Amino acid sequence: MSYKGHMNFERDFAFGDKLKEIGIATNETIFCCNHFSHNGKVTYDDGARIAGERNYLVSYDGMEVEF
Repeated sequence: MSYKGHMNFERDFAFGDKLKEIGIATNETIFCCNHFSHNGKVTYDDGARIAGERNYLVSYDGMEVEF
């Protein structure tokens, strides 16, 4: 799995699937899409809807994550 450029939802989902396939992640793993290009023309709400369909989160400026 190798490519150049920014990640996108398709690549994020494929990467998450690969991590599950090789046993590094499970269905309980929390995935969060981040580092979007400003040229993507996707609003946060649209991105959150798209990511939410696969149970992923979408980051936003100032987001903090606690473990």
